[in-house]
Amino acid sequence: MLRPFDLVICCAATLSAPALAKEKWTQEGVLPPGERATSAFSDDPDHQFDFWIGEWEVNLRKRQPDFSWEDSVAARPFIYPILNGKAILELWDSEPIKGYSLRCYDPQTEKWKLWLNWPGKNRSNASMLEGRFRHGRGDFFSSFTNAEGEEVTSHFSFNDISADALRWDDRYSSDGGDTWRDNWRMEWTRTASEPEWPIPGDTAHTYDHGSRCDEPQFRAHEPLAGAWKGTRTRNGKTQKAEMRGYKILDGCAVMAFIRAGGEEWFFFSFYSTGAKRWESHMLSDKSGEPLVQLAASDNEYMLANEAGDVTHRWSFDDGAALTISSPEGDVSFEFEKR
Repeated sequence: MLRPFDLVICCAATLSAPALAKEKWTQEGVLPPGERATSAFSDDPDHQFDFWIGEWEVNLRKRQPDFSWEDSVAARPFIYPILNGKAILELWDSEPIKGYSLRCYDPQTEKWKLWLNWPGKNRSNASMLEGRFRHGRGDFFSSFTNAEGEEVTSHFSFNDISADALRWDDRYSSDGGDTWRDNWRMEWTRTASEPEWPIPGDTAHTYDHGSRCDEPQFRAHEPLAGAWKGTRTRNGKTQKAEMRGYKILDGCAVMAFIRAGGEEWFFFSFYSTGAKRWESHMLSDKSGEPLVQLAASDNEYMLANEAGDVTHRWSFDDGAALTISSPEGDVSFEFEKR
């Protein structure tokens, strides 16, 4: 199995079995780490989503008006450990539904954060839930205002977790949690303990023909897909750098993995139809560093700190060159397509 590069900036889990060596990169891809043990559940907060790693078959059941459940969607999700175990990446694939999530444990709040993007036809937006596990069950919540102006609370729960099966339920409340309405239920059955990584190229799991998001604005950053080589210069010292990018979610997003000087990053880029701009999630493999979010103006991403100061800029040139720089000039990347 081949494994691509990792470029995300979030927190997540590694395995509870032996410590894992760093992946070795080859010209064709990234070799997977040593064998991972499949366990039903771990009490270690950093490892509580390890049970999810692998390939699965899913039966998604929708709740009906008469309160019965009806089989609705058959799916094939791949769940990847990335950034040497710091984060968990989900690519969820079926004919009607494509999905992405990134899951990281935040030791400061002692909660897991779940960033999601499940796009529709020429519609793509991000959302985030947070929560924790207790007695082998995970509960995660978020709140939003619906089209009718109601404050809605969404609740994901992971239940009945074993080595080769689990259940993921979704429900919501419009009255602050006093009453809840079931929405759907996913029944997961494991088919492989290690997810298959794509051979380096320009597409990955969840990409069919690019027809889900086929309007021009969704194509702006597709040039990130493919294999890149270049350098990173930091404090006057230059090192080799590599990047691998992939189109995912059938044309609605791009993900990329970067490695330089023993450090790794993950990058997820999508056009937000709600905000009408390109946005990104980035995560490094450094312990304790949280996910950061970027916003794009024209062809340039601007990464800001909590004070609003721009710390890095990402600029694309005709899809063949990428420059990442800081205003102070102490760090910069220069990439070209292979």
